[in-house]
Amino acid sequence: MTFFPDLAPYRYGFAPVAWDQNGPPSLEPIELYTWMWDPEDGAFDLPELAVGWLEPPHEYPRGALTTPLVEKLDRLCRASRYHVTRGFHPCGICGDDSDGLGSKEIRLLGDGVVYAAPDKIVHYVSAHAYAPPRGFVTALERCDGLAQPRRGALRPVTIDMIPREHVDVSLLDAEVRASLRRDHREQIFQDLVLQDRGDVVAILTRIDLGGSSEPFARSWDVPKRALLNMIQAAHSIINMLEASHSERALAMFAQHQRARSSKR
Repeated sequence: MTFFPDLAPYRYGFAPVAWDQNGPPSLEPIELYTWMWDPEDGAFDLPELAVGWLEPPHEYPRGALTTPLVEKLDRLCRASRYHVTRGFHPCGICGDDSDGLGSKEIRLLGDGVVYAAPDKIVHYVSAHAYAPPRGFVTALERCDGLAQPRRGALRPVTIDMIPREHVDVSLLDAEVRASLRRDHREQIFQDLVLQDRGDVVAILTRIDLGGSSEPFARSWDVPKRALLNMIQAAHSIINMLEASHSERALAMFAQHQRARSSKR
């Protein structure tokens, strides 16, 4: 699970936009990041603050909640169906995955804010003596149930949410190579290189589709304005490479299918 300090702005599910084979869809920073959550989940009109996003080796405050509050928190965590994910996240502290929690989130209404916590928070409280912030505890004491999102609402993307840093092209080249799957790095994307060419980063490779087909050359000139930080840049470029491979592979498959049909 991603770690967030208590009371930091909620950012789980906030990620770079996946580029297709044509490269960046925009040069505007706020159009290069998005939220992964389905709009049907809804969102809140108040700021969301993270609570209980624990992950070693980060330390956390310790304390104890009363048994009635722990039981109330347990009921809320089990009742929630907000931001359901496909898999279950075990406890990063002890590895527990037996409680059926770890795949959802809860929201509690505070004073002018909404507290955003993973449903595993009740395990952290009861098994590891995690002490949530006082505002969260007060919201838990007061609430009659979970805070409800405004259905169909979209979380905004604002410029202050996006991490910005200088991207060194030589380091980016190494990061892209290291992050590619080994078979893609060694077999599919041959002679891959990223070159600094002033205002753009040239990306050159040959893509091997296997079989009897010859590797084909592919290149892009990506404006540096589209590279906002190292994580976003590497993630987006890898998506672009893989999308280009998939596009050509599907086109070749369709061509073979047409050729087979014409012989019948």
